[in-house]
Amino acid sequence: MQALMNLQDIRGLRSALSATDPWVRREAAKALSYVQGVAAARWLVRALDDEDRDVAHAAAECLGRIAEPRLLWALRRCLGSEDWLVRYFGVMGLARLSAPQLRPLLEELQHDEHSWVQGAARLALRRLDLPPAC
Repeated sequence: MQALMNLQDIRGLRSALSATDPWVRREAAKALSYVQGVAAARWLVRALDDEDRDVAHAAAECLGRIAEPRLLWALRRCLGSEDWLVRYFGVMGLARLSAPQLRPLLEELQHDEHSWVQGAARLALRRLDLPPAC
């Protein structure tokens, strides 16, 4: 998909993250994550603070879906949110990383105030215990 987009299109998506319409901001976050992947992290992290919770949720979901080791900083940013769904998407991203050094953090997240975050942390810990895929 990125091959179909030129630099002007990507700049347009980044600009759309500041649109007045929350729907436009949410959809821009989703599209940007697909076309830029890791490079979109900086803009997606900004969107975590959006006044519209749906925009913040979409940004967190996109960060969790990209789930690259280089995005550990962005996923940790999700974990600091007061919004449980943003934290949930952050933990799901950590689960996709399957990085053993995250075990202490995931064990702590099992005690989050929200059951979905707790469950995602347990899932991530189980993934750490699985043998590597062939």
